[in-house]
Amino acid sequence: NGNVASRILPIKIHDLDAEDKILIENEIGGVLRAIEFIFKSSGVNRSLTSTDNPDKNSNKTFYRDQINKVANATKEIISALKNPTPQSARTTTNQQLPTNPPKAKFKLILAGAIVLALIIAGYIFFSKQSPLSTIETLDKSVAVLAFADMSPQKDQEWFSDGITEEILNSLANLHELKVTARTSSFYFKGKDVPLDEIANKLGVAHIVEGSVRKMENRLRITAQLIRASDGFHIWSQTYDRSTEDIFQVQTEIAESIAKTLLNELTPEKKSKLAVSKPASVEAYEYYLRGIKVHLDKYFTTGNEDYFKESERYLLKAISLDPAYADAYGALADLYDTRSNFTTEKKKYYGERDSLALIGYRLNPNSIQTLIALFWSQLKRETPNHDSAFYYLKKAYHVDSEDIKVSRVLGDFYVRVSMKESCEKFTNKSIAKSPLDVSALFTLSSLYLKYDDLDLFMKYANKIIELDSNNLPIHYLLLFTYTTHKKIAEAKREFEIIKKIKPDFHRMHILEGYILAAQGNKEEALKKDKDINVYMLLGMKNEFLTELNKQSINLYSPEELKTGYYDFVRNEPAFKDFQERLKVDYEKRLAKYGTLE
Repeated sequence: NGNVASRILPIKIHDLDAEDKILIENEIGGVLRAIEFIFKSSGVNRSLTSTDNPDKNSNKTFYRDQINKVANATKEIISALKNPTPQSARTTTNQQLPTNPPKAKFKLILAGAIVLALIIAGYIFFSKQSPLSTIETLDKSVAVLAFADMSPQKDQEWFSDGITEEILNSLANLHELKVTARTSSFYFKGKDVPLDEIANKLGVAHIVEGSVRKMENRLRITAQLIRASDGFHIWSQTYDRSTEDIFQVQTEIAESIAKTLLNELTPEKKSKLAVSKPASVEAYEYYLRGIKVHLDKYFTTGNEDYFKESERYLLKAISLDPAYADAYGALADLYDTRSNFTTEKKKYYGERDSLALIGYRLNPNSIQTLIALFWSQLKRETPNHDSAFYYLKKAYHVDSEDIKVSRVLGDFYVRVSMKESCEKFTNKSIAKSPLDVSALFTLSSLYLKYDDLDLFMKYANKIIELDSNNLPIHYLLLFTYTTHKKIAEAKREFEIIKKIKPDFHRMHILEGYILAAQGNKEEALKKDKDINVYMLLGMKNEFLTELNKQSINLYSPEELKTGYYDFVRNEPAFKDFQERLKVDYEKRLAKYGTLE
């Protein structure tokens, strides 16, 4: 039935040259994943033999294990051949994208003949393998990996990423499925990590991977659902369509995956999987470009060129479709990020707020615009926690299981010092996205507030492992080292921050922390008269004056019991602050303690 990819069992006896790998991946329309019989050590790349000692092989490969993998995979292929996919299940059109030249096809035909011989031999020799597990027994958890860009110029990554995210978001609408969020599933992009290892790190039983080849207005999209434990392709399909059909294709892929994992798909569930279609496909493409540059480049670097590029794409999307609510929300989110990297905060706060309101009027149930409005109320000169919570509560009522809502709830609760609520929602977010740096940062911030050094370092180290250039966590690490008088470590963090972002606008404050920790009062105060500088210098009156200027929402009674406040614990002004805080905290619990 033309379903070639799932009938090929690639077996590698040496590493492929880059051009051969590209040749094969272009033909199969996806990423090449093979069973390897390769012995690797310094300067060696040859076939594995049964006498090779795994301890001397950099792959640690056991010959007999690889034989068993071939046997199991062969059995599955033969089973699939006996029960072929009906022709109607395969979606094609008469218009095909250009194929590889005859010489390339000859190479693949020759390789295919060799592999087929191996498959037949394996079937004869290993015909007594145990039967396949049925779909009914499969765990309902899945991660959608970033689809590979197989376009001729390799310049459509923004498009393939956008398609992946739409499919992922559609599946996440079905709460019966556990779907890993983008922040974690995209972590493995461009990394050669075995599927079973990816699944183990993400806590899922299945992986979806695929590829996109875009040429002008033609698309070829391949997708496959893989059982991670043994690499078996449960479902795979190729779509040759026009770019105008992209939303329908995304919906069809999500439906096929959901139906395979859930065994049935009611009309209600189908409606949840439908990908919303903006008025203009071109606007959608510019929207995807803007999101890509923002999340992958500007958010992590603060580079102004990336900001301007993302802004240009999103403004173009809005000009092409003035009613595109998510584009307004995305641009508002970009301006919110911008406010973290500039001294012109007021300007970008204003831009963010007006765009978020426009998006909200266009679609009051858009999670993206509701979260943008949440930030517009919380991140301002005088935060309005009540209004922020109002929009966050609305988002929760739209979809209480949305991972973005859980993540932002955790962020809100750490800011109002409600520890248990913060842990509840942030851990809920991490369960769906265990590699989400922003959620891990929320927990690290929480435990730093409560002076739990062990838990703070646990999450800080996780963040560094995932993103060694994460500026916010290096900032918190520097502060932590200064409070524990670890000057050498604090200076090391300062150099890391300077390397990540030389023009960081809070650098003078960090210098003040280090000087204060060293006891250099005069120089520290020249850098900045920050409340933490006063704390590090033990300046009681100045510290208490600043403490009383702070929003009381930022503190909890338990937090004031930590060692940070020992130097002022017996001061009358501090005791008065504690009493006022007790009253305020009870009101806070009543206001923000329930989302119902």
